[in-house]
Amino acid sequence: MTSCDASFSLWRRQLGGMEMPDAKPPKTLEAENVKLKKMLIEAMLHIDVLKVVAPGIPDP
Repeated sequence: MTSCDASFSLWRRQLGGMEMPDAKPPKTLEAENVKLKKMLIEAMLHIDVLKVVAPGIPDP
């Protein structure tokens, strides 16, 4: 048994018995994705503002 086979077997044991109510509906995932994208954009804007305010500080 290769590591891929073992990983697939583990995945199937853990998730194979899931029913539809156990899985998140696509609308919930879409809403979470939108929220995360907004958070990323805000963080990128903060970085851009800091680059303007303190131009001599290097990126981390």
